[in-house]
Amino acid sequence: MADSTASNYLYCFEYWVEWLRREGFMWNPDELVELQRSKGGYEILDLAERFVSEIDGRVGYKRRVLNVIRSFFLHNRAPLPRDPSFQLHSSRPKAVGRLTVEEFRLMLGGFNPMYRAIFLSMFQGGMGLEEVQYWSLHGWDSLQRQLDRGAVVVRVDLPGRKRNRNVRPYYTFIGSDALEAVKDYLKVRGRRPGAIFINQLGRPVKKKTIYLYWHRHLKRLGLYPFDKPSKSNRSGRSPHELRDLFRTRWEKSPAKPSVAEFMMGHTVDPLEYNKAFKDEDYVRREYLKALPWLNILSEDPERVPRVALEEERYRMRRAGAGGAEGDR
Repeated sequence: MADSTASNYLYCFEYWVEWLRREGFMWNPDELVELQRSKGGYEILDLAERFVSEIDGRVGYKRRVLNVIRSFFLHNRAPLPRDPSFQLHSSRPKAVGRLTVEEFRLMLGGFNPMYRAIFLSMFQGGMGLEEVQYWSLHGWDSLQRQLDRGAVVVRVDLPGRKRNRNVRPYYTFIGSDALEAVKDYLKVRGRRPGAIFINQLGRPVKKKTIYLYWHRHLKRLGLYPFDKPSKSNRSGRSPHELRDLFRTRWEKSPAKPSVAEFMMGHTVDPLEYNKAFKDEDYVRREYLKALPWLNILSEDPERVPRVALEEERYRMRRAGAGGAEGDR
């Protein structure tokens, strides 16, 4: 289990224990286990189900909290009984992704070299905060080898997402825009071995710091109408939306969608009959097909070229003059 997952589980369980005390139940964890062992039944389960029904969140979050509580008793050999009739209901609407390519370009213009490299890498590699942090901590040697041989795209090896961590390892790539940003950042950082992305003290940048930096810039641009980021304050423009943007842009390219799913760490073929993704050359070729749609700074096919814009402005100016000059 990842440290971040363990920390999240502990928070969920302690949150429930605090709720129990506010409700007048002063049991500590050991007493909860002994009570369930001695009595069995539904008393503790009823309290757990009442708790998750009252907390704010989507169904997935509530289910995760309930599973954490169940897991605690299961691992202490005092399992809670099953309750097939219990149903969870969301207390908030689903967040809708709103981040656009234009907004992302606008944000990139205000980032310092390190964060520009981080967020472009996340976008072009379909990575989340957890993945870019892992790459930063473990990818230095591989990055240097690929840069030294002049790689056009850089491979990023990852251990697997969430429950598939260290079960289904996979890899992704970053392309031209991200690679140029990384090279620019390395001119500032230097070539001293260690984490790829480091702060001013030379320590690895953590995903929480990346998250807060992103939201600070959202707010500065007027794209985040809340005082501070939290699970209840959702603008639809979190760093996770970069994965959505990656997948959306890929879909518009001629590259195969299944390759994008693989590069995002999704389980494309649960039975692993399809061995195509083990062929790095094949995956790289498909990535290169999609790259023009991912190079939103340098060669975006959907972006109107500057020359075409100037020609259109010139045509409109002439049309606005009434065409008088053209009739002479």
